[in-house]
Amino acid sequence: MKKIKEDRNILIRSLKEIRRISPGYLGMILCQGVFASLSPFVALYMSAQILNGIVRQEEPKRLFFYAAATLTVGLGVHLVTSLLNHLLNQRQYRFWPACKMAISEKMMELDYEQVESPKTYQMRQQIEDYENTGGEGLGNLRWQFQALVSNVFTLGFSVSLAASLFTASYQGQARGILAFAASPWASVLLLLAILLNGFLGMRLGGKMVEKSHALMGEVIAANRIYGYYLENHVLTYRTGKDIRIYGQKAVVNEEMEEHYSAGKRMVDGQIRNEAKYSGAIAASTAVLSTLVYLFVGLRALTGMIGLGDVVLYIGSISRFTEGFSGLMMTLTRLRTNNDAMRAYFQFMDLPVSGKDSAGGWKDREYGVGKGTVPAGQKPQYEVEFRNVSFRYPGAETWALRHISLKFRAGERLAVVGQNGSGKTTFIKLLCRLYEPEEGSILLNGVDIREYSPEEYRKVFSVVFQDFQLFSFSLAQNVAAGMTPDGDRVTESLEQAGFGERLAGMPLGIHTCLYKDFEESGVEISGGEAQKIALARALYKDAPIVVLDEPTAALDPAAEYEIYSRFNEIVGGKSAIYISHRLSSCRFCDDIAVFHRGELVQRGTHEELVAQREGEYFRLWNAQAQHYAGV
Repeated sequence: MKKIKEDRNILIRSLKEIRRISPGYLGMILCQGVFASLSPFVALYMSAQILNGIVRQEEPKRLFFYAAATLTVGLGVHLVTSLLNHLLNQRQYRFWPACKMAISEKMMELDYEQVESPKTYQMRQQIEDYENTGGEGLGNLRWQFQALVSNVFTLGFSVSLAASLFTASYQGQARGILAFAASPWASVLLLLAILLNGFLGMRLGGKMVEKSHALMGEVIAANRIYGYYLENHVLTYRTGKDIRIYGQKAVVNEEMEEHYSAGKRMVDGQIRNEAKYSGAIAASTAVLSTLVYLFVGLRALTGMIGLGDVVLYIGSISRFTEGFSGLMMTLTRLRTNNDAMRAYFQFMDLPVSGKDSAGGWKDREYGVGKGTVPAGQKPQYEVEFRNVSFRYPGAETWALRHISLKFRAGERLAVVGQNGSGKTTFIKLLCRLYEPEEGSILLNGVDIREYSPEEYRKVFSVVFQDFQLFSFSLAQNVAAGMTPDGDRVTESLEQAGFGERLAGMPLGIHTCLYKDFEESGVEISGGEAQKIALARALYKDAPIVVLDEPTAALDPAAEYEIYSRFNEIVGGKSAIYISHRLSSCRFCDDIAVFHRGELVQRGTHEELVAQREGEYFRLWNAQAQHYAGV
């Protein structure tokens, strides 16, 4: 009972989710179900009237009226049904992308801590596994709801037309089999047979769906790996060079063939499974149909019903049987689909810190959303880390420990240290992608948790080491939006050193990057991508600029050149430069040295080099061989 209640609640919530994503969609499906179910019954009812009229030798005018009514009503129902089908198809084309967008919006809304979490990735992957393997989820729910509506109305119409067959009384003197057929007991037995067939169909159909679900579950991992190779190695041009140079075709094909074979075995199992249970259902339905024909025929022989009623009742009972079996099958598939919907809601219910149920920022321990980031023509910002410690979720070691430092407006701060020393973690905390586990971060003396993240992050332009460009136009990549300011885009690109390459692009700033969506798209080098990312930071025009090792793939001399030029471009703004190469940030007046998650030194280059026992001096000597000419 508890499981039934849980399934019902999941189904109700799922339908509400469809209504949220696509308002009016369920109502349209309901209307379509009514008219689609009504159409065959109109033909049955009117055909019965015409046949009965012929048997009773009614006037031709009356028969002509029946024929005209059949044509008119049937055509009207057909036209309305066709219109609703057309509207549903149009809505369906928009519904599927809307489902994807709902998940994407949730992903972009989540705290960055959750985005990086393997648990979140597994939740998202589980949703895709259900979709890719069995087509389950919101899309399948839409089809099952349509089937549910159709079957319910089919049952309603068939019962209303066939009820008189079972309630009719016989006053004649029939004997033997005819007398039994005319008796109420024959009606009771046929009703029991119909119900038994329906429940048998439900049972067999449920077994078929459950077995099908189990078969699909066995190939989820294989399907995921196959999809990975297909999307990331076969269908993308980016791996074409490596496949050809290193002869990887055989390796990729062998791996794909192994997992494709698992899918093929699943399909073969599905065919056998469907043949087994569908055959049993078909046999049961054939037996029932024979009983229906016999029952209706015998009652017609007794004179209880007319010739036209024979057509009406046989058609109605057949429709009832199909509708009842279909309803039971649909309910089974809805229960199975609930597993996918549980995975969907588990992901969609992930909490977003500081958000209330309406999507606005709510008050928390630190009064999220109450503060206002200082604004104006030339706002002055002072950032302070006050005894900040942090470790990543699930980690035992601290990524940062007891970090205390101040960074004032207009300064140039270099954060240096070996890989893994905590530099990037420092920036993630500064940009409020993570919250400190201990201590606090202040902006102009106010804890940054007093501001909404969106408001606070407007203060920063950041170029991360793993920055991303999209297959959009160059202008959209720089402006990070769909309506860029062309003059500002061009100016930012020229300042970042991309002007010469821009002049050679076929559509200027409107040239699409990469060839994923546009044949005219251009491929750019790693260095060019870095310049575009720098231009994006300049375009945002935030008061604090951060470069988090975006040039780590370059040699020390090239990195130093880019950092120095960018330092001139940012002018009077505050800037933070992150690097594991000490030479790249020598121009900064303030250098913070990180080591194993701690701030171990701070000062100018000259002051730090003079400290012979310090970490900076050790790193400087270790890297000095690379600094020639820098």
